Amino acid sequence: MSSPYVSATEEVDSDSANDSPRMTLGPSGAAMLRDRAKRAATSPTGSTKIAVVDPKTRSPEKLESFFQSAMERFLKEQQAPQACLKPSLTEDQDVEMDSCSDCNDNDDDTCG
Repeated sequence: MSSPYVSATEEVDSDSANDSPRMTLGPSGAAMLRDRAKRAATSPTGSTKIAVVDPKTRSPEKLESFFQSAMERFLKEQQAPQACLKPSLTEDQDVEMDSCSDCNDNDDDTCG
């Protein structure tokens, strides 16, 4: 039974009519492939790596302190004066009507 994850280079037929020329790898590409082959050959295939988490980094107290800091920052931003961020819609706003001329009729003499 063949795996669907077989390398594409294994399925290439060198006698095919559409055989295109292959690019050669430069020195860095060849070195990368050699390093990858060395790592694959030297790494044990049967062992699995288990990530060990230090219990101190995930303590409830530390998570609580991060949460409280974020909440304080959020509340300060919410209580900040909003007047400087958003213009009030009740104030009069000056608009130059010349800049609002209608140019939608595609008449180049009036626009421009």
